[in-house]
Amino acid sequence: MAELLLRPWAGVLARDGYLQLPPRPPGPEGARSLQRVELSPFEAPLLLCEEGERQPRLDDRHGDVVLQATYDLGRRRGCIYAPTRPLRPDEGLGVFTADGGAQFVWPGAPAIPVPGREAESADDRRREAALQRVLRIHSRIRDVEAALDEPLHLWEKVSSLWEQAEHDANPLRDVIVGHARDLPPVLERLLAAPRKILRRTPGLQRLDRVQEMDRAAMLWLARQPGETMEERAGSDQRIRAPVRVESLDTLENRVLRSLAELSAQVARSYLRAVPAGSQRHRSVDRYRRLCLRIAQGLRDRGVRKAPATARPNYVLQQDPSYQRVWTAWLDLLRRSREKDELWRWQARAWEEFCGLALVIALQRLPGARLVAASPLSFRQEQAQGLWLLHDNPLAVFHLADQGLVVEVQVRDRKGGLLDLLCAPVWLRIADFSGGFQRRVAVWPMHGFADAADPDEAERLLDLLAEVPRLQAARGEAALGGTLTAAIVLRPGGGAPVVHRAARGATRALSATLGPSGEALSAGLAKLSGFCIEVIAAEAV
Repeated sequence: MAELLLRPWAGVLARDGYLQLPPRPPGPEGARSLQRVELSPFEAPLLLCEEGERQPRLDDRHGDVVLQATYDLGRRRGCIYAPTRPLRPDEGLGVFTADGGAQFVWPGAPAIPVPGREAESADDRRREAALQRVLRIHSRIRDVEAALDEPLHLWEKVSSLWEQAEHDANPLRDVIVGHARDLPPVLERLLAAPRKILRRTPGLQRLDRVQEMDRAAMLWLARQPGETMEERAGSDQRIRAPVRVESLDTLENRVLRSLAELSAQVARSYLRAVPAGSQRHRSVDRYRRLCLRIAQGLRDRGVRKAPATARPNYVLQQDPSYQRVWTAWLDLLRRSREKDELWRWQARAWEEFCGLALVIALQRLPGARLVAASPLSFRQEQAQGLWLLHDNPLAVFHLADQGLVVEVQVRDRKGGLLDLLCAPVWLRIADFSGGFQRRVAVWPMHGFADAADPDEAERLLDLLAEVPRLQAARGEAALGGTLTAAIVLRPGGGAPVVHRAARGATRALSATLGPSGEALSAGLAKLSGFCIEVIAAEAV
């Protein structure tokens, strides 16, 4: 029977967020009807636990889940999968398994904004803010790509770029910024002299101006009364003949209009997300006004829009100006598709962002020195929400004052019970000889609430107390370190919301973190402070 883990550690601490999927009705009707289950904003689509090797599916689509871990609980063996986030959580996420399923919904959770729609209501503004946070998280991850030019000082460069984001000194990077910088001269030139063609259309012409006749015109003329051409032309001396009319409604101009309208929409969304007064804001605003003028001018002159499935003609491939228009249009269409994928996989991107945030937080500790780092590369396209390729540990820091070494490990399999905890990020604390080892589990949990769960820190302490007992019952070793602390990081805006708890030598933190502004700067400070507290306790 399949289960939904509302907390990643529910596979170990079953009483905390464990929901069995109801069975489906038998027959064809069972494939279409699913029981509706409402969840709280803290319970995002987290983990699906399925016995055996049967992979669940979502909304009749395959490939929307990714294997997170495997488990072996004696008689029960299976896999744990992480599903994508629905584009519209209030409409639900349909989960289908071999013998069960449900339609999970999150009432009131923000959906992805409708393209081109103005944010007028409070719900629209909330959706737009949620999307902008997704894009900013992606931008913080892309800061690694910008820093790859200096591999010897990569993490110092990433920290510097994040510091600019903390003060909103580095506005959100977007493809529209490059278009605003490079395309205005091209678009101005095409607006002044767009490519035209002469189309042959049937019409009535004065007899002395007729230059050619086609079959339809000759048939029309043969049906007119009279013997001579002048008699057949009638009193106004006009006959039917092909007329050459100048037209702008060509494929290349349709693509130009589509680019202008889509650019204006993207630019308007970008301007709402970045602070006014910056150079990028002014540049994009000028570009938006130019695109609106081009779109209106082409619309008034009868140019239609090009479909997204259009294929380039000779002009779009060979004319330098129209070739740049075609490339820019493809960039924006790709951006729209990528935006949907970023929304679907934002929980996985959040895990990657939190792994980077831990490296930055440790780097800012007093006396911390980076002694080793994994080679990094950046994917051109996301792979199930992941953009970075690296080994483990991601980074290793030496804390001279405490005589300790701290490793950041991202998606590194631990084996045994610790693997069942499904923590994507781990901190490993050891003395310089490697003999003294402690571990900190970090769960980046991307829910639908912009706050930390006030009860989560206490639940983490219960988990930390349960793990050693279960390990002893299963006959497992400490697996290279004792679990002494746990962290849950949720997305938030503004000042971070922090909940701490301690019980003897164990500590737990539940906090919010954001990708820019105060949410980033203060969130990193809180994270660094908790790391100092944990490290100091280990050094005693």
